[in-house]
Amino acid sequence: MLPRIIRRSLLLPCCLALGAAALVPAAALAQQDPLAQLTDLEKAKRDHFAKFEALIKGERAPSGAEDQATADAMARYFIHMVTIPTVQTKRSPIYGSELNGHKNEFDRQIKDNALGNFPKNAEFLKLFTKRVITAFKGVFDLAPTKFKGNQVSIVNAAVLLPSYAKTRQDEFGTYLEDLLKEEKQHAVVKLYAVKAMREFFPARAWLPSNNPNNKAVLARFATDSRRVEAVRKFIEGKDKIDEDAHRFIRREAIHTLALAQAPAMKVSKDGKVEIPAALTLLKLLVGGKDVSPTPSLSERAEAAIGVCKLKTKEVEEYKPEAGIHLVGQFLLEFATEYTKDYNNFAGRTKDKKTIPVLPWKFYADRLDTALKELKDNTPFDHPVVGKLNQLITGGKALLAPIKLHARVEPPPGLRELVTSLAPRDTSLFRGNKELQIDLTPAPAGE
Repeated sequence: MLPRIIRRSLLLPCCLALGAAALVPAAALAQQDPLAQLTDLEKAKRDHFAKFEALIKGERAPSGAEDQATADAMARYFIHMVTIPTVQTKRSPIYGSELNGHKNEFDRQIKDNALGNFPKNAEFLKLFTKRVITAFKGVFDLAPTKFKGNQVSIVNAAVLLPSYAKTRQDEFGTYLEDLLKEEKQHAVVKLYAVKAMREFFPARAWLPSNNPNNKAVLARFATDSRRVEAVRKFIEGKDKIDEDAHRFIRREAIHTLALAQAPAMKVSKDGKVEIPAALTLLKLLVGGKDVSPTPSLSERAEAAIGVCKLKTKEVEEYKPEAGIHLVGQFLLEFATEYTKDYNNFAGRTKDKKTIPVLPWKFYADRLDTALKELKDNTPFDHPVVGKLNQLITGGKALLAPIKLHARVEPPPGLRELVTSLAPRDTSLFRGNKELQIDLTPAPAGE
């Protein structure tokens, strides 16, 4: 049976992180009394806000200890304010809660001031990023050993990670890598870290035209490689958490890896492949014995979208045949599972409210867009292009009624076409026979 994804999507992060304490204020994160801490943070804002806005808007460059103090004070204000019990529970007439208002203010500073005034504020952003990382560490250092009692505060701070990642500051990207690599870090912190990592993709694979003596190109390649590998290893790792929670978090990580768009970061002339992201995505898409726990249908949808996004033209050694076959196979399975669910929810009335097991329209629309990307990413002179065009036409016809929550009838010949696309050689990169994909389909259910 498929998981109730809708229910899980809405509730699982909260259940994973907060448990029964979701509405209970967390314990203070510092030795300081929460009321005194709140007073201190509010004073910091009064004393430094005007100077902070001038700096983040790039109206002047930072200089001296006073501006460093402003960066430190405002970083603590934005990150630590969400850990205060009264902020967590106080209602706001405009935002619904004080917490929402605070996050909206943080988002505004990033969008309007940090991004809106780049690069003239570049020097201050480097300074501020260091202080923001320090402020996050002050919260997340509690997560591995003192999560219970501080869970609300830790989650509230973690939610801010994707917001600050929009600045695309390299040092912050490295901090996200560190969070993902930290073995003892709590899963909920990693969940938001892997979502935040999306801001640093797509990754730039090594191109034959790259100058190996160009230090800037080498540095960029090394950074992108580390980030892709951090996400890939996180996906392939095993946290000691509930299987449904594991699948939920892994699905977000698959979405992130898909945005990297690199089949591999580098393929050497001797056939050595560095960081084969394509192999990870294809294993998830097959969903066979190589992946534990068995991927959910929504995880495999993210993997299928990721396979379509792979920049085949940029990594010429990558062989897209297996991926194309598996995407076609998945589309047929997706339609089959939709039909099973359609028979349950199609006749719902006010008295009978059956919730679909997946947001079918959402995924059908994304898969439809991904098929176009698959066509664009495949070299026009590749031998598989003729059948690929047929697959895309059939796949779009299959997805069209799902996007409308209508009954599906698979186009004639589509299943036979997908079967014919299965490659005899299942190696993924030319010149490398070690990296092969087992095309054995996943067992039924999860």
